[in-house]
Amino acid sequence: MRKNKSNQWKYPKDASGNEMQPGEFYSNTVQVRATNFEVEIRHLLVDSDGMVKSGMNVRMSPEAAAGLAAILHGQINGTPEQAA
Repeated sequence: MRKNKSNQWKYPKDASGNEMQPGEFYSNTVQVRATNFEVEIRHLLVDSDGMVKSGMNVRMSPEAAAGLAAILHGQINGTPEQAA
């Protein structure tokens, strides 16, 4: 998906003309695996017995992961970074 000239994402429209938005997922456990070529973040929803109820893998380029790391670092330190 490409950005338009106003630096906003454009989403496809459904049959009713409404913009389709990406789904949301909640996790309480995160695992990270990194190589020179990609970063994989595994989000899991785990119950108190250790049973995985649902999960999702997010794979991204090292460049995208670096941008995410900068934003998270700013959030942790109380100075949120602006997304580019």
